[in-house]
Amino acid sequence: MSKTKKNKTVFAEGIRYKIIEKTIDIIGRDGAVNMSVHQLAKECGFVTTTLYTYFSSKKEIVEEAWKEMSDRFGKIVAVPVPEKASEEMKVRMISLYMLVFISKNKWAVLFLDPFSNFDVTNKLILRLCKLLKRFSNDDEQNEYRVYRFLAGIQFKVRYRFSRNELPVEN
Repeated sequence: MSKTKKNKTVFAEGIRYKIIEKTIDIIGRDGAVNMSVHQLAKECGFVTTTLYTYFSSKKEIVEEAWKEMSDRFGKIVAVPVPEKASEEMKVRMISLYMLVFISKNKWAVLFLDPFSNFDVTNKLILRLCKLLKRFSNDDEQNEYRVYRFLAGIQFKVRYRFSRNELPVEN
């Protein structure tokens, strides 16, 4: 690949990244349903047709943004915790990591919905259920506790966002 082609590819990836970042900002602020391509283009500093140079549709842009958000939240879900820590302490540490991440990325609260179909949310539920297994061998009870736990965190975070009590850095 020539140097010019490589530079064009890097430039195109940079623009794609900028578009995805702005999409994530808008989803966190207004939701994916309320996002318009015109609004996205305006916030990126482009005309609408420029977006279609890099993406074939709004659906593709939104899907790429969701994938990026899921990957980022997945890294928080998979953060290692010390093996010697108690199960309760591990749950607290994972919770703290999530809260700090969510306070900086408002959109991440969407992944706390225990009834969502996000793979990363299901991984979080499974991880927390495994940690709670020590307290009870009843899988159904553990899953119920995790669902209540996540729903509670989601409610608290949304409430604090509504009162501007959590710092938001998208």
